[in-house]
Amino acid sequence: MKVLVTGGTGFVGSHSVKAIQDAGHEVRLLVRSPERIAPALDPLGVPAPEHVVGDVTDPESVRRAVEGCDAVLHAAAVFTYDARKNREMLDVNARATEAVLGTARDAGLDPIVHVSSYVALIPRAGRSTGTRPCRTRGRSTAAPRPRASGWRGASRARERPS
Repeated sequence: MKVLVTGGTGFVGSHSVKAIQDAGHEVRLLVRSPERIAPALDPLGVPAPEHVVGDVTDPESVRRAVEGCDAVLHAAAVFTYDARKNREMLDVNARATEAVLGTARDAGLDPIVHVSSYVALIPRAGRSTGTRPCRTRGRSTAAPRPRASGWRGASRARERPS
């Protein structure tokens, strides 16, 4: 099985790439910066997989990356502790998730998996102890879920802390 991984140079994504390759599957990455592949995967002992250069918010980039794949693991997301960039995070993460999941669905990929990090589980700012970051990243990766789960043929998502 060939699996497209977005966010494969991040923490969750790079460890997912290792697990997918260790299970005997091929991996293709969709990356903005190919020079980030080796620093992310070399420490894990993972050989650099095939990659497509593009942006997860660009439908054409996503279409090129999905072509020839059997499954997708979407782990890409913008993250920052800078509250001034909350709106950007919400916008970019929602658009990227809809582009990746929608394109994968239209191409007939199965399974289609969307993951995020523990940051998505941090309490809302109103409940924060003041030592935790704002929860915008969690809202930004969760925003497209209701639409995705309503797609015909979508199976119910299971959420587990990473």
